[in-house]
Amino acid sequence: MLLAGRYALTAAVRHDAEGGVFLGREVSSGAEVVVKQARAHTGVDRAGTDARDALRHEAALLARLAGQGLAPLAVELIEQEDSVFLVQERIAGQPLDDWVAARLRRDGRPDVDWAEAGPVAHGLLDLVEQVHAQGLVLRDLSPGNVMVRPDGTLRLAHLELAAETGRPAGSAGAPGYRAPEHGPGRLAAADRGRVAHPAVDLYALGGLLFLLATGHDPLLSEDLPRARPVAERLGRWLALAARTGGTARRLAPAILGLRAEHPRQRWGVARVRAALRDDLLVPPDGTGARRAPGYGTGAAGPPAFRPRLRHGGPRLRPDTTGPSGAARPAGTTGVSGA
Repeated sequence: MLLAGRYALTAAVRHDAEGGVFLGREVSSGAEVVVKQARAHTGVDRAGTDARDALRHEAALLARLAGQGLAPLAVELIEQEDSVFLVQERIAGQPLDDWVAARLRRDGRPDVDWAEAGPVAHGLLDLVEQVHAQGLVLRDLSPGNVMVRPDGTLRLAHLELAAETGRPAGSAGAPGYRAPEHGPGRLAAADRGRVAHPAVDLYALGGLLFLLATGHDPLLSEDLPRARPVAERLGRWLALAARTGGTARRLAPAILGLRAEHPRQRWGVARVRAALRDDLLVPPDGTGARRAPGYGTGAAGPPAFRPRLRHGGPRLRPDTTGPSGAARPAGTTGVSGA
């Protein structure tokens, strides 16, 4: 297919009733592009906007972030028949989940080696900080939306759900990365009262660091009888990974700080950086994190959870479900599909 006489579409990444995502190239220059399509009268929300409006919104945000090294360059917005097409730069590299999976397969570790994970962790902090400095909240920060380029730098892949800070915004986010205040099961009236807040991205950032530290998405079964608090279950999982994984030991305190259930208790980017700079570790024996100045309290509210584990085999098991929620043997690690 030739779009607007200029872009040859060569492969479909996704195609459904709302439109699709295609790979292609600009005919005259040969430059590789990604083309997103949105059809009329699909994806309509309560405000009456449809998928085309969402794609126009994404194009405007890409233009706003142009030149900052955060997201693809928007090449052209094309309106044709009942569809809108956004042509954007194609970013070479791998989605973060694929990047992690490849490294776990290579050496069999429970985490990505810190020599590689460290720059990515700091790159994630930079991405979130810079987006928030622009007055935006991503609202869908997940492994599939972060690209790791061949030189190790990061780029955001999709911005369709990003919103101005403080603007009304409905529930958004991938399972395991969606903040609890934006989770399912809320009343419609509460949904109308939600606004885009940076704390949502901080919670998702903790999930991405958890992926680097354990090789898993931070998905926990919600229907287990007498399930322990989420923070404790994540802490036990991290403590087990920290026994042999240096990255898990380095990142565990920051992950638990970012994953606080109450938004006001979540660590900010500056505090995460300070924890990494101070080399705040969870010891490999699983006895808990060394306490550094200020560690253990959120920005407001009660102290954040800090794992204190006893020695003794099975009692140290993390949550026994893998990324898909299916049961897996205690102590196994890796990425689904690895």
